[in-house]
Amino acid sequence: GMGGIGKTTLAKMVYNDQKVQQHFQLKMWHCVSDSFDVSAIVKSIIKLANGTCHQDDSIELLQMKLGEVIGQKRFFLVLDDVWNEEKKLWEDELKPLLCSVGGPGSVIVDTCRSKQVASIMETVDSIELAFLSKEDSWELFSNKAFSNGAEEQTELVTIGKRIVNKCGGLPLALKV
Repeated sequence: GMGGIGKTTLAKMVYNDQKVQQHFQLKMWHCVSDSFDVSAIVKSIIKLANGTCHQDDSIELLQMKLGEVIGQKRFFLVLDDVWNEEKKLWEDELKPLLCSVGGPGSVIVDTCRSKQVASIMETVDSIELAFLSKEDSWELFSNKAFSNGAEEQTELVTIGKRIVNKCGGLPLALKV
């Protein structure tokens, strides 16, 4: 879904869920953004798993280190804000590295704006988030706007409802 719809927020809620905490031996979060640099992603994952690596480590050495720090631990990895539309980078480079480690039941969650990216990442059970209804938009906005005990004055409510309409059900726009 589009930026601000709540993909990262939903992923954070799952990531921080108590059952997820208990189920996985290792949890890691990497924000990918527009640079799908396989080496940088693997280095980040190694560091997140409490390992160390160096700037000039080869991909072979990184694979070995990945195996050392993750081993057969059941892991939960979030790759947030993936933009990569080059199937080869995922299929031939990163996926084999990630699939060579971890115990049964390990999970990789990716957040992305594009259905094409979700398709490349072979997302199972893809979730597409929808815009908020007018009622939910108003509830989110008013909880933020009137959170410090401010009274819902008629004039402020009128202005607030206009703002809510302009935000078009986009949660991030409503919160900011």
